[in-house]
Amino acid sequence: MQRELIAQWVLCFYIYCFAGWIWETCYVSVCERKFVNRGFMKGPLLPIYGSGALCVLLVSEPFRGNWVLMALVGMLAATILEYVTGAVMEALFRVRYWDYSTQFLNINGYVCLKSTLCWGVMTLAAVYVIHPPIAAFVESLGKIWVYRLDAIITLVSVADFSTSFKAARDFGSLLIWAEKLKEEMRGIQVGLEELTQDLKERVVEPFQEKTGRTMEAFQEKTGRTMEAFQEKTSRTVEAFQEKTGRTMEAFQEKTGRTVEAFQEKTGRTVEAFQEKTGRTVEVLQEELGKLYNRKDAMQEVLRSGYYRGVNGLLKRNPGTVWKRNPEILDEIKKMFRGDPEQNGDK
Repeated sequence: MQRELIAQWVLCFYIYCFAGWIWETCYVSVCERKFVNRGFMKGPLLPIYGSGALCVLLVSEPFRGNWVLMALVGMLAATILEYVTGAVMEALFRVRYWDYSTQFLNINGYVCLKSTLCWGVMTLAAVYVIHPPIAAFVESLGKIWVYRLDAIITLVSVADFSTSFKAARDFGSLLIWAEKLKEEMRGIQVGLEELTQDLKERVVEPFQEKTGRTMEAFQEKTGRTMEAFQEKTSRTVEAFQEKTGRTMEAFQEKTGRTVEAFQEKTGRTVEAFQEKTGRTVEVLQEELGKLYNRKDAMQEVLRSGYYRGVNGLLKRNPGTVWKRNPEILDEIKKMFRGDPEQNGDK
C-alpha cells in the first residue's frame, strides 16, 4: 500500500510538471510573440512546478482548515525551494534561467514578493481546487497503469534531463571560453591604440613642431630680408633688382637646402620609427587576426550539431541571464542566431 501511494505521488508530480510547462509555455510565448518550448528540459515537463506543487501540498496538510496558515506555510516552503533551486543551478551552470532582480522586494534575484504571493495563492488553489480531481484521476487508473506510466515517464525524463544537464554545463564552459577570448582581443586592441598614441606623441608631433619652427624661422628671416630689399630696391630699381635677385637665389638656395636637410633628417627618423613601430603593429595585428579567426571558428562550431543542445536550451529560456558578463551572453546569442553584426565588428 505504501509503495502504491508513492507511485501515485510520483505520477502526480509528473502531472504538475506538465501543467507547469503548459502555463510557462503559454505565458512566455505570449510575451515573446512566438511559440517557446519553455523549460530546462526539452520535453513538456518543468520539475520546479512539480516539486513546488508536492511541497506545498505536503507542508500545508497539517494546517488544513486554516487557509491563512496554509497559504503562509505554502509561501514559505515554495519560496525556500525556489531560492535553493535557483542558487544551485547558477552555481552549477553559471547562469540564471530566471531572474527577479528587477522585481520589487527580491532576494538576490532568485525570489521576489510577487512570486512568493503567487505560491501562496497556488497553495490554496492546489489544496482545494486542483489536487482533488488529479488525485481522483490517478487513483482511478489502477495500480498497474500507475506503475507503467511512472516507469515510462521516468525513463524518458532521465534521458532528457541528462542531455539537458550536459548542454547546460557545455554552455557554462562556452561562456568562460568566450570571455577569455574577448579579454585577449581587448588587450591587443588596447596595445595597438597605446602604440599608435606613443608614436604620435614621441615622433610625429615633436618633429612636426621642430620642422614647423624652423620653417617659421626661415620665413621670418626671409620676410625681413625681402622687406629690406624691397625698401632698398625702390631706391635703385635695376641695381637692386640684380642684387636682390642674387640675394633671393642665395636665400632660396640656403632655405631650400635647410628645408631639404630637415626633411631628410625628419624623414629618416620617422622612417626609422615607422619601421620599428610597424614591426610591433604587424605582430599585434597578426595576433588580433588569429583571435578573430578563432572567433569565426567558434561561430561555425556553435552552428554545428555539437552545440545544438545549447542552442535549444537558450531558445527554451530566452530570459537567461549571466550576471558576471551580460555582454558575452548577448554575443553568444547573436552567434547562435547567425547575426551579421558578429561578422562586422572587426
